[in-house]
Amino acid sequence: RFGLSLPDMARLQSTYALFYIAAQLVVVPALQPYAGLRGTLFIGLVIGMLVNLTYLVIPSETWLFPLMAVGAMSSVASPALNALIANMATGALTDGANASLATVNSIGTVSHLFGPLLFNAAFSYCLVPGHLPLSPNSWPGSPYALAIVFLIACIALLGLIPEHIFEKASGEGPDSAALAAGASASPGKLEAQDEEEQCEGLVRAA
Repeated sequence: RFGLSLPDMARLQSTYALFYIAAQLVVVPALQPYAGLRGTLFIGLVIGMLVNLTYLVIPSETWLFPLMAVGAMSSVASPALNALIANMATGALTDGANASLATVNSIGTVSHLFGPLLFNAAFSYCLVPGHLPLSPNSWPGSPYALAIVFLIACIALLGLIPEHIFEKASGEGPDSAALAAGASASPGKLEAQDEEEQCEGLVRAA
């Protein structure tokens, strides 16, 4: 669309990488205690949606560098998403639902395999003039429009996830509190509990 050269692309990728590192090291630790997992995911998804929407209307390549910097901030959702998926997988194991665990683990694999194929296919198809039914011109912004659709769907699905899943994943739920209490018990106390249980078992056997 803008005729960028290889050095231009390298500078854009470097800009994204620098702000991505800043988001993970600075923004995520500062944001999650206040926004929580749901809020952090929501903020990341909204930033991604707005950045992709802006890509569709920018008039020149000078906008690309600030958009790369702002778009990197959407990566704050990645740690929260990983915590959420890990908690869902743990819940599936607790319930004995191995099929559910396999489904959760396969989501990332499927998205990494078919996501690039889908977006590249849309991009290649819309680059050819005359393929679009409403316009005789090519449309290089099609991947960004497709990304906006998926991000809106993700934001809607985010509101359907029960709150207790976020509480467990963030260490705020009752189960997490119980685990924390157990983890904070001293080794001597745990050994004493084990000895008491062994004595009770011997008494019952007698």
